[in-house]
Amino acid sequence: MIAKAVAAQNGEDVAQALRYRDQAILKTRQLEAAKKQAEQPRPAPQPPVDEVAIAYAKDFIKDHSWYNPDGKDESSAIVLAIDNSLVKEGYNPRTEDYWDELRDRVRRRLPEKFEESVASPRQKTERQARGGPAVGSGREHAPTSTRREVYISPERKNALIEAGVWDDPVLRQKYIKKYMEYDRTRN
Repeated sequence: MIAKAVAAQNGEDVAQALRYRDQAILKTRQLEAAKKQAEQPRPAPQPPVDEVAIAYAKDFIKDHSWYNPDGKDESSAIVLAIDNSLVKEGYNPRTEDYWDELRDRVRRRLPEKFEESVASPRQKTERQARGGPAVGSGREHAPTSTRREVYISPERKNALIEAGVWDDPVLRQKYIKKYMEYDRTRN
């Protein structure tokens, strides 16, 4: 078309033909860019935040103040490796079993993080001969305000499991409070 317009010495047709050519080139480039963008791999959607697992994780972090969730120190990196291993083995972070197993494995791998206090070599060799033998665990003598444990009968635990609330710490706590209120009003 351009060649015919040039041969006929028609300037308007040459200009129109060049515009058509430029528009076609532009459209081709736009289509190529759109194709490249469509071929780009899309990031996988992030799984929804699991409130139950987060509640357990917060408890773990609170109980183990030395732990850094980013794994910036060696001990925290070990905990993260154990965590990943548990998930690969099929443990579910929404369950108490998962967190119990994590604590057990971390305790075996990092026993120094679970020692109450490290006694000096001198303290280890000296015999402490104060008072009589310890009697009981000490828990039964703790004031009510400091107790954090609640006894649940096997029947009530089974009822909570059957209701599907045992693995949800928030719902479990709500039901336990209801049991406690019921027991108080009965007595």
